[in-house]
Amino acid sequence: MQIVKTIVKKIVVFWQKYVTESYDYMPDWLSHAKEVGASHLVTVWDSFEMEEFPVFIMSGDTPERIRRVYDHVSTTRVSRIIAV
Repeated sequence: MQIVKTIVKKIVVFWQKYVTESYDYMPDWLSHAKEVGASHLVTVWDSFEMEEFPVFIMSGDTPERIRRVYDHVSTTRVSRIIAV
């Protein structure tokens, strides 16, 4: 039972540290996407670095191509695609 409690505690700490922090950057990423004229904002999760980073889709590019580039390649995957 103690092992289960330890694992759950580690999951909660991970979630609070890495997952919830990434949402703090979202308004900045969205405003920057609008400034540069992007059509979409794609957030990509890098499981090696344990962080999320933005990819801006400009005119002439498609969300599907970006998903193919980043999704499940090495340690990255697309978290979400947001129309700007």
